[in-house]
Amino acid sequence: MPKKPSFLKRDLDARAHSETYRLQFRLPGTEKLDGSIDATLWTPYNKRYVWGKIYLSQNYLCFESRVSIILY
Repeated sequence: MPKKPSFLKRDLDARAHSETYRLQFRLPGTEKLDGSIDATLWTPYNKRYVWGKIYLSQNYLCFESRVSIILY
């Protein structure tokens, strides 16, 4: 039976994910990552879907994609 991670490890992992989230999107130090999910975003200006990930915290919803979008 696999060992269940300790509360301390889960807490430290959550803090590390929140710190990465804040740095990646240049958010205030008070933001804590609530969760993330794979998603698609419809871009009407070029009429296509962009695959990426949505990140959610109390005051922000951020979208990250590996696709570079060219605006004309």
